[in-house]
Amino acid sequence: MKTLVRTVLLGAVGVVVLAVIFIALLLNPVQTTFDGIVFSTGEAGDVQSVSVRNQHGEFRFFFDFGEDGFVIDDIPPYLVDLEVFVAFMNNCANLRALHAIPIGEVELEVF
Repeated sequence: MKTLVRTVLLGAVGVVVLAVIFIALLLNPVQTTFDGIVFSTGEAGDVQSVSVRNQHGEFRFFFDFGEDGFVIDDIPPYLVDLEVFVAFMNNCANLRALHAIPIGEVELEVF
């Protein structure tokens, strides 16, 4: 019986602690301000085409009006992770820089 009472009391204390943390987080929301440089803001549907070139090669996304959707080079649509693709297109529509590079103080070849 004592073990059951202790378990219930520990559970109740745990619930109270979690409730206090939850209320504290609700009352003090995290501020997510961006102090960088904004190049563009938009929606994923605003992007007409994107070209990507990296060490694995080059590929292109573009909106095909005949297909009424985005085409990714020769990749079949069923192989594309739609959630990741939409996040990528959102990032392409919202280009931002973390900070400006002071010209003259750094070698631009590094960037």
